[in-house]
Amino acid sequence: MGWSLRSRDRRSSGPRPGVGEALERRQRGQAPELINISWRAQRRLSARWRQLRDARRKPGGIVAVAIAKTSGYEAIGYAGMITVFVKAVLCNWMVCLAIVAAMTTNSTIGKIACAYMPVFIFFAQGFEHSVVNMFIIPTGMMMGAKITVADWWLWNQIPVTLGNLVGGFIFTGLAIYITHKPGKSAPAPLTMPTQVPAE
Repeated sequence: MGWSLRSRDRRSSGPRPGVGEALERRQRGQAPELINISWRAQRRLSARWRQLRDARRKPGGIVAVAIAKTSGYEAIGYAGMITVFVKAVLCNWMVCLAIVAAMTTNSTIGKIACAYMPVFIFFAQGFEHSVVNMFIIPTGMMMGAKITVADWWLWNQIPVTLGNLVGGFIFTGLAIYITHKPGKSAPAPLTMPTQVPAE
């Protein structure tokens, strides 16, 4: 016959030894410190969860990011165009570096570790990636950002796409090609095929 909590509760008429004492202490306000700590932590977590839930309902976060990624660069003019281009070059350099670094190992954990750092760097530094911006900016526009499609393409999507191409091609693709270019070798000598007598 297997033991289960339900069958034990049926057999016992009162609370288990030790549990009743803890319940009595809690009712008297003498709850163990562990219970008080967990209750306080639960209150803090639920308050934080309500803050996150309310922040998700407000479109201000993604709207502000969309405005910063377009009107923010437009406000500083030519310097903004150079800034967005350089940030795009650096971004795709990091993305391509993550792919190349992941190819240096055969283990799954090694691939994850190698790819993690460059992607973390581009995300933490706020670099510009055209594919990410294809989601962020239109979503901000749908949520009420005062951005036109012309602003999006002129001040972000076109320079970011060009910068991503330069970063991926020059800093990664061309660099790997130059460093691993095959050397010039002498052509293999031509050999006459051996003739097999006919039967």
